[in-house]
Amino acid sequence: MPCPLGLAVAGLGSYGVVARSVTQRTAEIGIRMALGAQVADVIRLVLGSGLRLALIGATIGLMSALGLARVIAGIMPAMQTNSALVLGAAAAVQLVVACAACYLPARRAAQIDPNEALHSE
Repeated sequence: MPCPLGLAVAGLGSYGVVARSVTQRTAEIGIRMALGAQVADVIRLVLGSGLRLALIGATIGLMSALGLARVIAGIMPAMQTNSALVLGAAAAVQLVVACAACYLPARRAAQIDPNEALHSE
């Protein structure tokens, strides 16, 4: 079972990266909304970019963990290393946490007033 503290730190990191991205893209999101983008479109845009990063990270982490398990099995032959199911479940839980962490900045981005975003530039 994944460590709750580790999941919290990973979720906080995901939130921070996506929130920073939304802050940097405020003008772009404002222009999209001024041109007629709906709230669902903005949420989908922000969630998509955050989850894309989470999927890339989960893929790299899974490949690294499986490779490291083989190295450890070579050093300690008595250790059981057929933990692909456990690693997959941990990655799935992390993706759910990343999705939740990306939703808050996405909701905030959907509430951007196009006039305010364009005047801030």
